Amino acid sequence: MESQLLEDYLRLLHSRELSAAQFSRLLTQFESLEKIRDYVSSEPLGRGLNSAQVAQILRPEKSQYVDNCIKKDLNWLENDANSIVCYEDRAYPELLRHTGGAPALLYVRGNPHQLSRPLLAMVGSRKASSYGSRNAYWMAHELGRIGLGICSGLAKGIDAQAHAGALAANAGTVAVMGTGADLIYPQTNRSLAERILANGALITEFPLGSPPLPAHFPQRNRIISGLCHGALVVEAALRSGSLITARLAPEQNREVFALPGTITNPLSRGCHQLIKQGAKLVETPEDILEELIAPGLLNTLDVAIERGEFKQPAGQQAGSTREQQLILKVLQAESCLVDTLTERTGLELQQLGKELVQLEIQGLIDSIGGRYSTLA
Repeated sequence: MESQLLEDYLRLLHSRELSAAQFSRLLTQFESLEKIRDYVSSEPLGRGLNSAQVAQILRPEKSQYVDNCIKKDLNWLENDANSIVCYEDRAYPELLRHTGGAPALLYVRGNPHQLSRPLLAMVGSRKASSYGSRNAYWMAHELGRIGLGICSGLAKGIDAQAHAGALAANAGTVAVMGTGADLIYPQTNRSLAERILANGALITEFPLGSPPLPAHFPQRNRIISGLCHGALVVEAALRSGSLITARLAPEQNREVFALPGTITNPLSRGCHQLIKQGAKLVETPEDILEELIAPGLLNTLDVAIERGEFKQPAGQQAGSTREQQLILKVLQAESCLVDTLTERTGLELQQLGKELVQLEIQGLIDSIGGRYSTLA
């Protein structure tokens, strides 16, 4: 995109007169900034705009605040790994472009072309069980092996397992963030984010420096589903942010899939509710592929898919190294502080810290107040 048009987009994005939602809605209706300007110049108070907003669109007012924001964005773009993809860019993903409320622009770290490849959304609980964590990793890995990219939200639990499974299969994965592109949340997933950058993309609609506000995460869910041909919910309570993604998916004409669980697990109830409402029950990766391939959605994949090819999840996934298995064995008995874990495992503090981070990424343990426990 030409630099002037990018600056115009950024000036409107950072404007305090026009909200990001209004800018997005206008682009969805008119498809370009030029057409928006043509319309408001002839119908100045149309589309629910006030006179100050019309003036901002036609003659963007310069301010120190907006100029500083744009300067920060342009400095960020000096890193070759960073890009800003605007609604009118060729690199803007077509699936997302044709959804209601498509963001005016996306801040991208990594490969922006990952956004236009065939993707499946995979979401679920941050407090995932070992059953959910294991199956999320397996599903993402097996679908990744045949070339389907995985899109999720970089959260703990199911999201982290989905990203990790795709990466283990050398498949691309896209993480949609609820913060600015210069912030990683949660911090425990920083190493996972760095791995995603090597074979995928981190994206967000929020300006640089945006903190992890609670309202950001439900908002970003429409992007997760909008980028993808379908959405798989692995584990979710009845009141779960993952169900927002599942609700948005059919509104965007996307397939919805759900993994069943045990009737005694509260994290199964959201998935069971989705199945009752018409989501497809998923037992194997093939259950997803037969829905996506039948309409020809994945015909662009240069792969040969054979029935019965998929492997069942390996039990070894729950702690893939001897050290991780040792840590899990200790934590299955009781939750522990780091000092206690060092004593009971015999691991050096540096090694212990490294293994704890990996176990958190896999969604197998959690830390509250410095005390570690398993997510069983």
